[in-house]
Amino acid sequence: MKNQVSLIGEFLSGDDPTTKGKDEMFDVLWGRYPRWTELGTWFYAAETSGKYLQMNNLGRVGLNWNVTPVKGLNFNAMYNALFSPESIPTRDITGTSAANPERFSKNGNFRGHYVQGILKYQVNKNVTAQVKGELLFEGNYYAQRDLMSFLRTEINLTF
Repeated sequence: MKNQVSLIGEFLSGDDPTTKGKDEMFDVLWGRYPRWTELGTWFYAAETSGKYLQMNNLGRVGLNWNVTPVKGLNFNAMYNALFSPESIPTRDITGTSAANPERFSKNGNFRGHYVQGILKYQVNKNVTAQVKGELLFEGNYYAQRDLMSFLRTEINLTF
């Protein structure tokens, strides 16, 4: 069944609020695409002045499981615990200040639990179908602890 289990770890620095006028946040530069989350497109924009997928101030650890139970069918499941090295910056520095500072608690560093599942099926050499789902159970880093969700289905035709 081609089982694979992987450990996940990532650290992207945040802006130290004690250094006035400096921006130490990690900048992914040209990496602003959904590397591991589509849901992150929306929830990170609230803390990076509306810059979609500009991920920074993030620590994540987790597990990934990938299995191919039958030929052409692949299932991938991922869990991440998400943390924030720094509290959200509220001062006005372009690109690092929170667009909505009231969304953040300012007294917690646990972003939450992130779960993702992807089911892919290779119908034939020209057609692939996929269903992707994501959930984020927000932690004490946020003022209001919501459950965020994302679901996408797609069919890809290749010629």
